[in-house]
Amino acid sequence: MRHVLALTQEANREPVDIYFLGDSLTEFWTETGRDVWVRDWLALRPGNFGMAADRVEHILFRLEHGNLGTTQPKVFLLLAGTNNLAQDIPDSPEDTARGVAAIVDLLRAQRPAAEVLVVSILPNGELPGSPLRQRIRECNALLAKLATRERVSFVDAHDQFLLQNGEWKPGLTIDGTHLSTRGYAVLSYALQGPVRQALKSAGQGSASPSTAANGQAGSDRQSSAGNPPAE
Repeated sequence: MRHVLALTQEANREPVDIYFLGDSLTEFWTETGRDVWVRDWLALRPGNFGMAADRVEHILFRLEHGNLGTTQPKVFLLLAGTNNLAQDIPDSPEDTARGVAAIVDLLRAQRPAAEVLVVSILPNGELPGSPLRQRIRECNALLAKLATRERVSFVDAHDQFLLQNGEWKPGLTIDGTHLSTRGYAVLSYALQGPVRQALKSAGQGSASPSTAANGQAGSDRQSSAGNPPAE
């Protein structure tokens, strides 16, 4: 609970335009991915509200108990669900997707003017054909349907981390689950265009749902670095 309160205090302390919400993959942006965070996101007034080991129900609990504080983000960037699918007795893709949808509904209710970007669950585990990988693919197909909702988009970054045979691209993960610094560079490149488009939509009051296929949206495809990360 102390960590939850600390995140709420952070939300009350500084203006936040992009609210990063999720589990360890989000929390470690400012640790393992710090160089990428500073290079690509710091100028956009981000807030990191990831909490390691969180499942979707934990994120929902945080939001229901004031974790947004007084902040008024323009964009929520939600990356959640892998811990539900990977636990010893895993939740089903359907239940996990319903949990993510509940988070989206709560964000929309609490901050109706904000855009919500739902990021695909990233690969987890080393084996391409594992049951976990299959659950992730099935859940992502369900999450993509959230883009039919007002002010909600889906960003599919999953395949950008994989070789054609389904194995992780070299150097993008430290353990088959968590991202390396290079992994965060790939994720950042996938998100920059959709986030900038969402910021523009939030500023214009647009309410058009969309899917950002392969993590790209319109002409805003490049990160601030200008080029995709080297593989």
